[in-house]
Amino acid sequence: MLALHIGIIGPKDLIDQIVKELNTYQLNNLEYHFFFIQQVEDTRTLNYEDLHQCDLLLFAGQMAHNIYLEQKKLERNQKNVPTISIKYDESALYKTLYELAIEEKGSISSFIPFTIDVLHQDEGHHLLREIDLKDWMFINGLATYTTNQWATLHEEFYKQGKSKYAITCLTSVAEELVKRGIPVKRVMPTYSSIKTAIELLVVTSENLIRQKQQITAIYIEWIESERRPQNRYVIYRQKLKFESIIVDFCEQYGASLAFSDQNKASVYTTKAVAEAFTNHFHSFPLLQKLTEETSTQIFAGIGLGDETSTAEYSATKALKFALVKGKSCAYVMFADGKMKGPLQGDNYIPLSFTTILKEEELSKIAQKAHLSAMTVSKLLSLIEQTKEPYVTAYTVAEGFNISLRSANRILTKLAEANLAEPCGEEQPPGRGRPRKMFRLCFLT
Repeated sequence: MLALHIGIIGPKDLIDQIVKELNTYQLNNLEYHFFFIQQVEDTRTLNYEDLHQCDLLLFAGQMAHNIYLEQKKLERNQKNVPTISIKYDESALYKTLYELAIEEKGSISSFIPFTIDVLHQDEGHHLLREIDLKDWMFINGLATYTTNQWATLHEEFYKQGKSKYAITCLTSVAEELVKRGIPVKRVMPTYSSIKTAIELLVVTSENLIRQKQQITAIYIEWIESERRPQNRYVIYRQKLKFESIIVDFCEQYGASLAFSDQNKASVYTTKAVAEAFTNHFHSFPLLQKLTEETSTQIFAGIGLGDETSTAEYSATKALKFALVKGKSCAYVMFADGKMKGPLQGDNYIPLSFTTILKEEELSKIAQKAHLSAMTVSKLLSLIEQTKEPYVTAYTVAEGFNISLRSANRILTKLAEANLAEPCGEEQPPGRGRPRKMFRLCFLT
């Protein structure tokens, strides 16, 4: 049975609550991996390689989730792991205030005014207006704040006499404030919010399992070099090597195999297995091994679909993209029609793009600049990957795996259509002329 790896991130007491609730669902196809957080800032020092080995991440709190999303932007990780976070909603705050009132024997005046963090300010305002509480201060910190910085914000209000109590959604902040002698109450997620997150996890997991079971067809083609060896026996040995490597590969991963002729192989497996040997469709080591050991150009098209015919159609289309490159590489076409490639090696980040722009606005951009939908889609992917608000002919050439002349032609067309404008120059590392930078005007 295909198992999904679920990463659960948060303080131990909340993770224990989550696991207790998960056990009531008897989900045999899920394997759990725990990432315990002692301090708020621990989220930034988690082993992201381990996190990204998971198929789905469940965060026990919104702050840890926000820190992860900010950190992930910098990591440029090739795997996009779905995430779910347990919400600290109005009900959680209401429950906390109710418990405080009981602890203080109904004397609300004993804990107001108070400071409160993390909860969305609008939600806090709405609830506190409902119960006619006015003496409170919302603390708005940053995802970069440490436990001490959050605690200090509460402490300053308390020492200035502006607050009698600190209410926090952060476990480590509550513990730190206790050490500092500040009256504090920790907001805990409600049973309902935990249950809602787990129900979403179950639905998402079922969908991920269906996706991982998608049929994946891989068409691999060997193109003989124009400089053929004089001895034909050398060619025969190359073909035997080509077949032997692929047979060993399919045996290793339990994939189906068929040779349509001496130069082509068709491999069939599932998406889950294909993700394993392509590093989540980032590289294709088999291709590199075939190229090195046969000394020929090898091209591959990987296609995914819910049916074999759909996967085969996608593999055929992806192979055509690879063949156009003229050097060993692979392309992937997913079930939703999106493309990714070229898959060349671990040092190259493939672009995700589409050959059809469904968004009307982007289609207009492509028509106005006299560019293909695929080129516009690739530009958007390039901007997303580089995390820069501009492009140069060099970054376009490198990202698209094309010549500088072709890259300049793309930027020129965009500039002529008033869709890109010069925004400065970039000095390359070492020697070289400055590179003109272009800002894409259709990005908002």
